[in-house]
Order: sequence, then structure tokens, then C-alpha cells
Amino acid sequence: MVGKPNVGKSSLVNRLTGVKVSITSRRPQTTRNRILGIVNRSDFQLALVDTPGIHRPRGALSQWIDRTARDSIGSADITVMVIDARGWRQEDDWVWKAVEPSAQPLFLLINKVDLLDRPNRLLPLIKECSERGRFAQIIPVSVRNGHNLEGFLRLIQGYLPVGSPGFSLERGAETNLDFSIAELVREQIFRLVGAEIPYQSAVTVHTPLTEEATKPEFHADIWVESAGQKAILVGAGGQRLKNIGTRARKQVESLLGTRVVLTTRVKVRQGWSSDPLQLRSLGYGD
Repeated sequence: MVGKPNVGKSSLVNRLTGVKVSITSRRPQTTRNRILGIVNRSDFQLALVDTPGIHRPRGALSQWIDRTARDSIGSADITVMVIDARGWRQEDDWVWKAVEPSAQPLFLLINKVDLLDRPNRLLPLIKECSERGRFAQIIPVSVRNGHNLEGFLRLIQGYLPVGSPGFSLERGAETNLDFSIAELVREQIFRLVGAEIPYQSAVTVHTPLTEEATKPEFHADIWVESAGQKAILVGAGGQRLKNIGTRARKQVESLLGTRVVLTTRVKVRQGWSSDPLQLRSLGYGD
């Protein structure tokens, strides 16, 4: 799944798999890593690779995120480009230039058709896209209300190779638990903190080795670049950090199906988002 930021790729993967595979927010560039979601049906298995939005990067972290998305193209049997039903934009041209040379079948998914005031407004966009001549299928969908998603899956099925299942038939995602919890914490930062801080924060999670614990316990470290950013994240009397932790804990409990202990701390590491070595230590890098 490739596309510009905030076009609905992560919401699409979550909806198709039926589990929360990728975090979402209204802010662009929420997704930073390639994330794998699994759709299991009686007659096929589909592995969906959710990727960060392709964009014009600024800074080391942004460059790594953009490269992660671009390097994913061509690694799967099918490439699905996702655009917004309200029109092809300049950012879509950047994505198009990345996917057009690929040898794999290329689908175009036109998302958010529910936002159009008249269905016939979609016809000129479909005509414009079909004239590019590269798309094997053009499918209008709505992730929000589920419109035509089943039709999309059935079209995809016809392009899948025949073979044994490559992943578990019981799980909807293939991710490391600590990574998943870190992402759920980061999602709440995107939802509860102002415009700048989420892009200059990272989260790492570790599980303490305690034999006496009655519930699963996780410690989340939130990394920022300055004392001022730390103060914003913590909030007056620690209330904002408490809200982030509480909301993330509820998501983790929903994920695991049990009560958990989740502690959050904010730490300062100056210049981490522009330092390749520090990026790698926080899980971003080659």
C-alpha cells in the first residue's frame, strides 16, 4: 500500500484485517515503519504492507521514513496506490513517479468516496487516472463505511500467486509486541499534543523482568529533543502525560485482552532526529 501522507492507507489495512495493525491520526506522516497486516479467508491469504506516506523529506528522520516507503515498492506481488477521491494532487505525482516503473501489477484505490457530495463527481477522476494506462484496476472505495472493500479483495485475489500460507492463519498482524505498544503510545502523542511535538518524538518500550508481577508490565520511554518539548508533553501537573499513558494502556489491554501495567516517562536526547546513529538506536535506520 503506497500513497501520499494521510490518504487512509493505515485505516484501510486496519479495516481489512479486522484488527488494529497500524496507528492512525488526522496528522500526516503518522506511520513511520513498514507494518504487516494479514487478511485470512477460507480460500486465500493476503499480506498487506502498510507504508509511510511518500513525501518530500526534510531532515534525517523524514528522509528515512520516505526511503522506507519507496524501498517497499516492488517488494510485493502487487502494488496498490491510494489516492483521495476529491482529486489527484501534486503529492500524488510524487507517488506516481515512484510506482510507475515497477513491474508488478498496479492497482489504484480511490478512497474517501463518502466525502463526495455527488457520486458522478468521481467519473472525471477515474477517466483522468485511466488515461495514464498503467493501472490494472481502478477501484473506488470508502474505508470509513466499507464501501466496495470486499470487491477490492476479490479483485486482488485474482492476482495472487498460488501456494501455501506464508503467515499464521490465526493472527491479523505480524509485529513485535514492544513495537506495537510503542506505536500505541505514539498514536496518543499525535492525538493529544500540538502540531510540532509528535514529529520530534519517538517511543521505545521494554518489559521489566519481575517475577512477582500479577499483570503484564511495560515501560515506555518517550524521547524528545529539548526540555521545552518535555514540559509540553508532561503538561501541567503531569496531566497530559497521564492522559497519554491512560489512553495507550486501554489500547494495549484491548490488544492483549487482559489488564496491564503501562508506565510512561519522557526523556531528552538532543538532536536525535537528525543523527543517523541515534535514529538507529531508536529503531529508525538501516
